[in-house]
Amino acid sequence: AKEKLKMLVMSSDVAFKLIPTKFTLTELKILYERTTGLLLDKRNFRKRVKALEFIFPLNEKSERAAHRPAQLFSFDTEKFEEIRKEHPFFHL
Repeated sequence: AKEKLKMLVMSSDVAFKLIPTKFTLTELKILYERTTGLLLDKRNFRKRVKALEFIFPLNEKSERAAHRPAQLFSFDTEKFEEIRKEHPFFHL
């Protein structure tokens, strides 16, 4: 079950169904780390995610953190599906 979840998170939009619709990059990174068992470099993760066309920044900040509010992001399902059709072997 753990391996199946790992593959689903890396190859589909399942990760975005497991976090809030408005999320921080830290929340997304933690989800990926916990489901894949990998420790991800914060800077490289942020750079890679920000380059994805289906994740976009919102003009909002998170109120969930106790420290400085973080930028919120959202996931565009339609854009993701469009990319998946063009590149069937695409993974995050």
